[in-house]
Amino acid sequence: MQAIFAVMRKPAVKKRLSPKEKLRVADLFDRFATLSDDPRTELAFQDPFTLVVAVALSAQATDVQVNKATAKLFPVASTPEQMLALGEAGLTGYINSIGLFRNKAKNVIALSRIVMEQHGGKTPLNRADLEALPGVGRKTASVVLNELGIEPAIAVDTHVFRVSHRLKLSDGKTPDKVEADLMAIVPEPYLTRAHHWLILHGRYTCLARKPKCGECQVRALCPSAELFVGDRGHVPSSVRVPQSRYSGGWFGGHVPAVHVPFGQASARFTAAANTAPASGACSRNRSGSMASSSMTRRVPSGWRIRSTRQ
Repeated sequence: MQAIFAVMRKPAVKKRLSPKEKLRVADLFDRFATLSDDPRTELAFQDPFTLVVAVALSAQATDVQVNKATAKLFPVASTPEQMLALGEAGLTGYINSIGLFRNKAKNVIALSRIVMEQHGGKTPLNRADLEALPGVGRKTASVVLNELGIEPAIAVDTHVFRVSHRLKLSDGKTPDKVEADLMAIVPEPYLTRAHHWLILHGRYTCLARKPKCGECQVRALCPSAELFVGDRGHVPSSVRVPQSRYSGGWFGGHVPAVHVPFGQASARFTAAANTAPASGACSRNRSGSMASSSMTRRVPSGWRIRSTRQ
């Protein structure tokens, strides 16, 4: 059934972009291309089978963790036949430093058996057969097919999801929607490399908590740069909270807010006036009554948290 849905998935529909936005997106990926013309996965692999195994092991784990495990595993078992001979218990000993290692060991042995029994020992290189393998979903199949140059694909992980939103390439709420948006707007010559550029940019520059905007080579093309640059004394008007929300409170309706994305959640901190009580004191809610907030004890004095989600 999973394979059927994979085949039935609709192709990406081109989004209508304004000429100015279309030029910005083209310039953005031109810039990425000048920085790294041939980006590659940081996972170590030897052939399609070891790539499938490495990507499957990388779910909820870092590439560094996976590479440390496979550096010992692949010299011992780098083919489906060798993996089956190793067995689930034997495999577990090599990958127990990776999260969810027991379930991953079960999946790797199961997919190795399917490759041997149904594909003659050769790793299938089409989306339907790949997604039919245990532990191989759409994202893993996309990484494999794109890395091997078989099919342009943009696998959306947490880094790609975050960077796509900050660069205003997508406002999708799910990885599938973000993937569809990216496939629709990324210039065709860059489709096979866009995944790597976005994931590496998110991994080393556009970090979740503290993006390195000062070092970012595409900052001039990033609509979100102003959210992370500057001191407390200057808050961009685009992220100021309407004053009416604070009328009648401590701050007299004059409290700017800074939007700080964090994963899929976010936080809004509001800068208190010099006369505001110290951190950890009570604050006035919308009804006008006083209420203590333990969360203010975890932010600097003079700042208040407004909300934890958008």
